[in-house]
Amino acid sequence: MWFSTTILGISLAGLVVLFGVKAFELKRNARTPLSRIREAGDPVLTRGWAHARAKSRTLAFTGLRVGILGLRTALHKAETKFDTSIHAIALRLNRYLRTRRLHMRHGSEVSTHLKSVLEKTKKAEESDPR
Repeated sequence: MWFSTTILGISLAGLVVLFGVKAFELKRNARTPLSRIREAGDPVLTRGWAHARAKSRTLAFTGLRVGILGLRTALHKAETKFDTSIHAIALRLNRYLRTRRLHMRHGSEVSTHLKSVLEKTKKAEESDPR
C-alpha cells in the first residue's frame, strides 16, 4: 500500500513539475531542458500519431467491409430460408388441392384417409368395454 502511494506521489510531483516548466517556457519564451526533449520527442509522437490514425482508419474500413459482407451473407441466407419455406408450403398446398380436386371429380365427399381414421375409431369404440 505504501509503495503504490509513494509511486503515485512521485508521479504526481513529476507531472506538476513538467507542467510548471512548460508554463514557464511558454510565458518567458525561454529554453529549458524540456525544449530539447520536446525537439526529439515531438516528431516521434507526430509520426506515431499519424501512423496510428492511418492504421485505425484501415482497421475501421476493414471492419466495416467485413460487417457489410457478413450482413449481406446473412440476408442472403435469410432470403434462401424464406424461399425454401414458401416453396415447402406451396408444395403441401398443391398436394392438398390436387387430392381435393381428385376426390371431387370422382364424387367422393370424404377422403380415404378420413374414412380409414373413422373406421379405426369405430373399431376402437366397439372393442372398448366401457
